[in-house]
Amino acid sequence: MTFNINHQFGIAASWHALDEKLTLVSASSEFCELAKIYENPPQFLTFFEAAGQADLLRAVRAVPKGEALTLDLPMKLNRTKQWFRLRGIVKMREAAEPLLQLTYTPIEDLIQRERELDRNVKEMTELAEWLMAEYPGNVYISDQDNYELLYVNPIACDTLQAARSQVTGKPCYAVIQGLDKPCSFCTNSFLKEHESYEWNFENQKLKRAFKIKDRPIRWQNRRCRIELSYDMYSSEYKLAKKDREREVILNTIPVGMARLDACDLSTVLWYNEKFLEMIGYTETQFESELHCQCNYIHPDDMARLQEISGNLKTTGENAVFDKRIRKRDGEERILTTTLGYVSAQDSWDGIASYYSIGLDVTDERRQIETLQHKAEKDALTSIYNRAETESQISSYIAENPQSMGALFMIDTDDFKQINDTQGHMVGDVVLTELAMAMKKNYAVQRCCGPDWRR
Repeated sequence: MTFNINHQFGIAASWHALDEKLTLVSASSEFCELAKIYENPPQFLTFFEAAGQADLLRAVRAVPKGEALTLDLPMKLNRTKQWFRLRGIVKMREAAEPLLQLTYTPIEDLIQRERELDRNVKEMTELAEWLMAEYPGNVYISDQDNYELLYVNPIACDTLQAARSQVTGKPCYAVIQGLDKPCSFCTNSFLKEHESYEWNFENQKLKRAFKIKDRPIRWQNRRCRIELSYDMYSSEYKLAKKDREREVILNTIPVGMARLDACDLSTVLWYNEKFLEMIGYTETQFESELHCQCNYIHPDDMARLQEISGNLKTTGENAVFDKRIRKRDGEERILTTTLGYVSAQDSWDGIASYYSIGLDVTDERRQIETLQHKAEKDALTSIYNRAETESQISSYIAENPQSMGALFMIDTDDFKQINDTQGHMVGDVVLTELAMAMKKNYAVQRCCGPDWRR
């Protein structure tokens, strides 16, 4: 096939034969400049690593004709690796073989921000592991399907008189009970999603009695059971209700923490320094101006918080959600919040409470929204760019094959003359005003209906 350069397309795009190499048939001048192709282009798949080649070929084979595909992949261009969002569609042609059309949008900044968010999630996971390590009783996590023991905390290692490396990877019934097959009293069949199962058990191997609480969880992307247990006759068990909360509270962690009175879900009983930093108050200001009330939470989110907290009393599980807060200077921030409930019976001081852990994700969320906007919208007019428009039209047609519709193409007469005689800055103003007028007209029609001019 003869390779052609398309100087009219306007964005980075390429066209390919539907063969095993996705042979490059044509490309826009923008793509040629991006890939430094001027003649005799290399094999197209050499722009991708082996895994990326497989992913792209798999996606092309799976997408039906006329339906769009979207894929984020790194490409090797000019000896550097850059991330792009590839959008493709198979173009049917009369009396000729169909071609795959691909367009390219750079998303390197978006990928970097997603990696930062992944690191934040990892930090939260590490925090959860730290909390389990600080738990004053035994913690076991095992696979529900093959009974493999995946995690034990330091207290459990002391109970079993074994190092973690000696017990993880082995069947839980062998390690904890000394059996050669699954326990006849295994609680797997009693477990329900978002519920705990409590029971007492006399362990014949350890010669000790335990109070146990089990529940199903996802761990390492596996279906697992977490088991919390106390030796019913140990001094640790008698002090556990007091020590469990005190040990967590007294240790400093790099997130905002607060303890709310469960009676009114408003009074803040305790907080750490990071909490004050997040809401922008000093200790004196918080006590004198807010009177230790959680009025820093956005009013629109309070009803949802009350609903979530009410559910925790019955389920006993923790909840993770986003909420907005208003700092003392009026700035609005977004926190990813983990909320847990401790009953009065389990509380060391007899006060039913909610413990809240907050992580500020405002900047990350705003930057991702900005990067997503840049990937899909024209920077000047904030209207969807050509690639995104084609993608949405293709998706709509593929999802609604029997529907009827109309597509209007609006041309600006003599626009080149404006640029030539008035300058490109005036041309940009004209384009911006046209876009604003069309969006305003569309908004009015949606609000008032087709007879809005009357």
